[in-house]
Amino acid sequence: MKITAKALTSILLAALAGVVVAAPLDLPHEEFMPPDRYAARQDRPEQLLLQIDSYRMTVANESRQGSTGRSQESSLWLFVEGRSLLRGGALRSVRIGFIDGAASLPPARHDQQAQTLTLYYPLSYLPAVTGLLESPGPHFVQARFHGNGTVWADIHAGPISVP
Repeated sequence: MKITAKALTSILLAALAGVVVAAPLDLPHEEFMPPDRYAARQDRPEQLLLQIDSYRMTVANESRQGSTGRSQESSLWLFVEGRSLLRGGALRSVRIGFIDGAASLPPARHDQQAQTLTLYYPLSYLPAVTGLLESPGPHFVQARFHGNGTVWADIHAGPISVP
């Protein structure tokens, strides 16, 4: 059986295309991700990526009169605004709630209509988050929603040049 140069070229191109399709595709800001120790991030996620332009913090206290007396609740929220770095990205703002003593934090949620991402962090993270935002920028918020239900969400800085 004689193989022509055209047939051989087609076979080689098909083999190379298969390798390219099988190779994992890097997403923007992949370098800020820690190792996937539990192999939970196997598929290509829906990614949200926002560059922070401004932020504000709200410390609140709400008192409600109910049938069992007065209840009091306090909260601490960081509101971030910026611009999406992904083409067609539906993200303009991020609400970050800090929860004291929560054994289990609610997962990140993306409201596409409002173009808002909501994250929750332990209250103990507050000094690290405010320190990061007060450091030289740029600063980013990233969220990745994987098909298996795994959600990664972070606030990161950089890259920053050190003198």
